[in-house]
Amino acid sequence: MCEPIHVELPCSFDAAGLAGFLEARGLRVTVKSCEEQCELEVGFAVDPDVRLHQEVEAALSAWLAEGDHALVPSLDRRHEYVLRPPGD
Repeated sequence: MCEPIHVELPCSFDAAGLAGFLEARGLRVTVKSCEEQCELEVGFAVDPDVRLHQEVEAALSAWLAEGDHALVPSLDRRHEYVLRPPGD
């Protein structure tokens, strides 16, 4: 698992807004406030391995949708993608 990244900023600059912006992009954010300084701890919202599978699946779907490829993606028992002709 990756170590979280820390972001410091003055609390007057909308730390909660930045946290929401990052969360909308699939990141996990914890805001720690003290008087005038805020710290955001940022990490992956899901396990990096799961996130990799999601990104690969989305990329394969986009590639298949954009091209003239008569292939259907499926996941085999080893959690690897196989591109096959429909009905195969």
